[in-house]
Amino acid sequence: MEQLSLDLPQQEENRLKNVIALCGRKRRGKDWYTKWLVENKGAIRLSFSDEVRRLSDQIFPWLKSFDIDDSVKDLPFRHDLNPNNLTPREIWKQVGTVRNVQPDYFVAKFVENQHQQALDNPDKLFIITDLRTPDEVQRYVNKYGIPTLKIISPEVDNRLDNDPFEDYIAEVYQPNDVYVNRMIGIDDFEQFFDEFMKTNGVVY
Repeated sequence: MEQLSLDLPQQEENRLKNVIALCGRKRRGKDWYTKWLVENKGAIRLSFSDEVRRLSDQIFPWLKSFDIDDSVKDLPFRHDLNPNNLTPREIWKQVGTVRNVQPDYFVAKFVENQHQQALDNPDKLFIITDLRTPDEVQRYVNKYGIPTLKIISPEVDNRLDNDPFEDYIAEVYQPNDVYVNRMIGIDDFEQFFDEFMKTNGVVY
């Protein structure tokens, strides 16, 4: 596997004022709110997990990760080359164990494939939808001073088992702010979001 480096040019060592990151456990609303922000605020989606999907498709080209809808990523993926009927999420988690060898692999790939968009478009808002790991926090979010917003939902907490992979971001990491998704529509979130942006000096 190629050796990747996170050593970026010195002139990039400034805060990215047009980027925020969402975090929290799965199915708490991160993707739903991101979709709304893309459609109503002109935001552009970024994702660390896209790099896991990219590598997954290099290893398993039959998976076609970027064509898989969120509604089916926890259902068995039927294919002759997937005899154990793993779900797309289970396959991605297996590929994600590359972190056990090189912890910063996917962060480095994110820098290689997505980072430049935010630098080239300072008047656009970019949203990282899936901050999860200590390496993503330390090697990217902290490095560029990116404000983080954790989304929680007590209603969902009562219905779903927790994924241990998300324990760090849900239980240990301290974000800039926390939004409680009470499933009451978008108005409450929009008001909260506008205040979050002002408080954290996000410019776009």
